[in-house]
Amino acid sequence: MKKKSRKITWREFRYLRKGQFNNHLLTLKNFSEDKKNCSKNFLHFINMCLCKEIRCKDFNSTHAYLELGKAIDLAWLIFNKSGLRRKNKKYVLPNHSDEIDCSCNYRLEVYPPDFLTKMFSYQSHRDWYTAIDELLFSYLDPSFSCTFLSYSEDLIPLQETLSDLPIVLKTIHLNEGKIDK
Repeated sequence: MKKKSRKITWREFRYLRKGQFNNHLLTLKNFSEDKKNCSKNFLHFINMCLCKEIRCKDFNSTHAYLELGKAIDLAWLIFNKSGLRRKNKKYVLPNHSDEIDCSCNYRLEVYPPDFLTKMFSYQSHRDWYTAIDELLFSYLDPSFSCTFLSYSEDLIPLQETLSDLPIVLKTIHLNEGKIDK
């Protein structure tokens, strides 16, 4: 029996406005064509949140946080609209591997269907919100302890996924909104 997918609404998204939800391909285009290096900014944001010694006063952490949230929302919207399904987490990180292994050698080094499936199998859409919220809290208050990082092995998939996310979104944009050829 085929599982019926439920319709998602814009109210499920924290960082996409209704117009951005309804015209997600334009939002994807605007995000992908932004001249900033989002991968580097996202990774820098994560590292600064976890290590107060490397913080720089000129880095706009709020903007990075909001862009990261928008990227997660875009990924979740594309994941749902494409009909991809989550896998069991034990197949995503076999033997407690330290990274989310994604198929490479696709336009910009990451194969979008594989990446999105693994991203949302590793953590739900809401769990990604929790992760970036806790990162921001730890940036604002260095005494705050991130509960999602119960083990140091959780840090590597988080960094890998969030720093590769802009590459995946740009790859989807370059493929005219399709996640596969």
